[in-house]
Amino acid sequence: MNNDLLFAIATDDRMLRRNLEESLAGDGIVVKSFSCELDLLRAMRANRYDLVLIDSKTESTATSAILSWRSFNADICTPLIVLTNKSSWASLLRWIDTGATDVVNWYDMEQVRFRAHLALQRSASNSTTHEIQIGRYLLQKNPGRATIDGVEIPLTAREFAIAWLFFSNPGKFFSRAQIAAASGRRRADCCAYARAAHLQAARSAHDGQVTVDNSRTATTSAMT
Repeated sequence: MNNDLLFAIATDDRMLRRNLEESLAGDGIVVKSFSCELDLLRAMRANRYDLVLIDSKTESTATSAILSWRSFNADICTPLIVLTNKSSWASLLRWIDTGATDVVNWYDMEQVRFRAHLALQRSASNSTTHEIQIGRYLLQKNPGRATIDGVEIPLTAREFAIAWLFFSNPGKFFSRAQIAAASGRRRADCCAYARAAHLQAARSAHDGQVTVDNSRTATTSAMT
């Protein structure tokens, strides 16, 4: 690995921090530690990290703010590895389905080191997404523009953010917590805001389908 890489980890486990730092020190990699995901997420908004690791003991898939943020920011290609002691297929798959790049046993530091190297290689070949086109709809990240058949759909910045989240993940379900983290909203007002945003989208795209489950999740289907 290059000697100018900067990794970040969210964990309150001092032993895990130390083991990770020692394992990667030989590769010249600096590891910045944060006690929780929210602290790391704030840092990610201002700093660039080559790879991010999450301790599954600290956060669960349902409340992972970083994974939700990455889903919203489809052009953020920073690899994210989850460190866990779980070995069941269902547990590992939940993290991958939520957006993690890889899941590795935190006791095997050589495996963590290898997986990090592999994730960096793969991310280097990924192209940045600035546009999403599904059927008659086109979303452009910059300058935050949505059109249908070339006609612009008037959306606020937050409405566009919600639209980008769903269009980046067609058919995928999102919990209230994930939408709240992605849109920067508090959980308490997220559901009401999400409903308003979906209604606005439905008015702008009358032939689209937007579904909101008030008790659990929200999702969109591809609009064609």
